[in-house]
Amino acid sequence: PGFRYRPQWAPDSMKILWIDQAMKIWVYDFDTRTHRFIDQQKWAYHGALSAFAASWSADSRWIAYAGDKETRNSAIVLYDYAGGKRHEVTSGFYNDEDTVFDPDGKYLYLRTGRQFAASYSELDNTWIYANTYRLAAVPLRKDVPSPLAPRNDEEPDKDKKKDDDRKGGEKKPAEKSEDKKTAAKEEEKPADTARKADEKSAEAKPEKKEEKKPKPVEIDLEDFERRLVLLPPKAGRYSDLCAVAGKLLYRVLPRVGADTSGSPVEFYDLEKRESKRVLDDADDLQLSASREKLLARKGTTWAIIEPKESQNLNKKVEIGGLETTLDPAAEWRQIFNDAW
Repeated sequence: PGFRYRPQWAPDSMKILWIDQAMKIWVYDFDTRTHRFIDQQKWAYHGALSAFAASWSADSRWIAYAGDKETRNSAIVLYDYAGGKRHEVTSGFYNDEDTVFDPDGKYLYLRTGRQFAASYSELDNTWIYANTYRLAAVPLRKDVPSPLAPRNDEEPDKDKKKDDDRKGGEKKPAEKSEDKKTAAKEEEKPADTARKADEKSAEAKPEKKEEKKPKPVEIDLEDFERRLVLLPPKAGRYSDLCAVAGKLLYRVLPRVGADTSGSPVEFYDLEKRESKRVLDDADDLQLSASREKLLARKGTTWAIIEPKESQNLNKKVEIGGLETTLDPAAEWRQIFNDAW
């Protein structure tokens, strides 16, 4: 709900990925001005087609998406754009989807339908399995620790620290320190003074920021699914996964059977290992290319917010002046062909 298909730009802005009405996944390369066929889905009709999502790694090499299986389940696919190879890295026993790469190149986040809490019908002999999705993270390499790995919780020995501080000796009088500063000032040569003035002047001039190239993202494909870790947020329904450094952001959809209608935006903090509320309710969410801002929508209200705790939609984006050009004849021809 509220999640519409958008073409996926690579971080280097030189490649764009999309899916067509024949369920074929393509990438257009602006360097070579060529189209490359990546894969073809099997069951991406109607809503599933518009909900298709993919994620590029920070170095624009890997593409992650949920590939359709014959069973109508989905498995995570990693496509190596540099090598031109497709790798199916989960079994498809569960529905694994909505993939998103960590910008630091450590994890792949996803939602996975592997929480089973059956409810028995009061009207017939039927079990239903609702709210099955969990948020998960997969370390991309074997040397990357699990996001939930045990930590050293040993507290420092405070008494020992006090003893060490006592044995550290007495501090030197402040007068001696001042004498040294005065002597150093007297010994300072005119050449040194001029050099320092030049350094100060150089610091005052604004330096051009050099764009840092992202580090190459390496992935250990072997035993990929074995490294998958379910994150603490409880089973339910999630959408619009996106990631900033150290945090996974997501929209929490109403649970099946719950008497609620809101879809709050939250993030899970890997360092603090806790979830925090970003926005109380939203219908749509998109992360900027810089990963510094979020475009959020509620109804017809759009606002740009930060991926931080306690945001609101008070600063609205005015969309009344936006215009588009339509060719009705071409539009109807496309509608006819798509429907056919």
